[in-house]
Amino acid sequence: NIDISKVLNYKFNNIDCFYNIRNRYIMLFKNIVLKQTTRVNNIDFISYHNINKDKHYEILNNRNSKEITQWMENQDVITPGSHFNFVRNLKDSYNKVYWGIYSNNIFIGSANIYFETTDIVERGIFVAKDLNGKGYGSKIEKATELLLTKINIKTITAKVIKNNISSIIFHKKNGY
Repeated sequence: NIDISKVLNYKFNNIDCFYNIRNRYIMLFKNIVLKQTTRVNNIDFISYHNINKDKHYEILNNRNSKEITQWMENQDVITPGSHFNFVRNLKDSYNKVYWGIYSNNIFIGSANIYFETTDIVERGIFVAKDLNGKGYGSKIEKATELLLTKINIKTITAKVIKNNISSIIFHKKNGY
């Protein structure tokens, strides 16, 4: 059940009303759909909330590897304590979702989305360091796109570091 009484008490000419409705829609979506394990094209999207500690360390070790970190907006090495604190704080975030991505129970990468609006998201992905250049990025991208299309996302954006030529080529190849 969703308590919408606060939304109904706002005047419709108040911009906060629409902001609050947007946040509630996104939170509802997150709580119903994105916190579950979702399978798309034989790829499992497992919410960071549902991943065990060993799998979190696998994600963190890949994320902190130089091969991956050098292309991230935040290039700092993330400590386990910071990582687990981040995951705890995700529960309170209405507009961010992070998944571990698995194929046949093997870690192949991580994806995240940030809701800019109810139908526009910014997407981030990384491929497991040992699988980079083997087509897994495109598989994750296509599965993520299919998942987001099913929930009426109209626009997917991504940030790319300007000198990351392989990522620019990847995004162009995938329709960005």
